[in-house]
Amino acid sequence: MAGQRHRASAWLLQTDRAALPRCRALTQSRMCMRWSPRCRDRLAEDTAGDTESTVQVVNPLAGLTKGEVCKVGRDAGLTMSDLESTLSCGKPLTRRSGGPPTANCGVCFPCLVRRSGLLHANSADHTRHEALPWADDLPLHRGADWRALQMWLLGRYALTDVLTDTPWPPDMDPVVAFDSIRRGREELERLLPIAAVAEAADVA
Repeated sequence: MAGQRHRASAWLLQTDRAALPRCRALTQSRMCMRWSPRCRDRLAEDTAGDTESTVQVVNPLAGLTKGEVCKVGRDAGLTMSDLESTLSCGKPLTRRSGGPPTANCGVCFPCLVRRSGLLHANSADHTRHEALPWADDLPLHRGADWRALQMWLLGRYALTDVLTDTPWPPDMDPVVAFDSIRRGREELERLLPIAAVAEAADVA
């Protein structure tokens, strides 16, 4: 069982760090996404090159954006309702004492990425969220991720940012990473007009 062809595969069904947009304000926030890539990479490092290990770590979704992963799901036969029933929230409400049964808070960074991914794959997102990140009555601290994301999307992002913002694995091609981030930004930009319409309605 120690031979390469007999090794069991541990499939990590998670997009690679290169596929997720980065900005300093977001990567410094206290969210599970800050830790899950580290744990995943540590697992891969611990099993890589170990010919005696019976486990091989495989990440078939490396380099895909959230929207592209959702489209893979649709192509595999998942329905829009199936995708909308998923949980990506970094602060699930059901884990709070006395929290409501709604699964996704709607305002943390994972929820924002999830919403943009569903819009990319389904052209709509009917997920029940606890709150909207651009709601006029949202407490200031709960809108922090959305404001940081807005600033990042409205700013310039170039290849030099890929090289300076995030520590990448040594085998990561920065050009490939930049292309993944570019596609992720395009998906997330779908949220900007939705927020603008909601904010205009609040003013009216």
